[in-house]
Amino acid sequence: MDCHLTPATQGRTLFSMAVSLFSSIRWRLVAAVLATSAPLLAAKNPTVDKSPVNYNIPLWEEGKAPLATGNGPLDNPFLTVFLPPEGKRNGSAVIVAPGGSNIMLMYGVEGLDIAERYNSWGVTAFVLTYRLSPRYGENVRVMEGKRAVQLVRSRAGEFKLDPNRVGYIGFSAGSASQSLSQRSSTR
Repeated sequence: MDCHLTPATQGRTLFSMAVSLFSSIRWRLVAAVLATSAPLLAAKNPTVDKSPVNYNIPLWEEGKAPLATGNGPLDNPFLTVFLPPEGKRNGSAVIVAPGGSNIMLMYGVEGLDIAERYNSWGVTAFVLTYRLSPRYGENVRVMEGKRAVQLVRSRAGEFKLDPNRVGYIGFSAGSASQSLSQRSSTR
């Protein structure tokens, strides 16, 4: 017998073959096991995610960012808060400035991953989302690095931090704004 399969009939044919491999009794047994095991597994392995949800805090009130050329999402810098689990917190904090050649942010590997590593050490991390080129120059990024440190120190009580234990780590373009920020504040 010659059988011609089209894309529309191929799936049904494969399904029919799978169904014929198992009797209806076996299908009922598999369904019953799956239905009863899911709640049992959930009860034995409850989700143990004790870390709070990350959230953003703006560096400035909306529409009041200095030197802004607009009021869109790319014109309003902010910090994303990464709190370590309550029992691990040690009162220190770090501001993480991801790199990205000043034209993008490598938020995953140079932001989120770094913040989570610091959290594992008990450090509260703040990932800085700063304004980018070509709309904004290095002077704006330096200002935002300074503002991020000021903001975290001013809200230290809210996050149970020691304001004298606030660090700054930057990658590539993020480190340039940090080093310029330090140089300009020591003059």
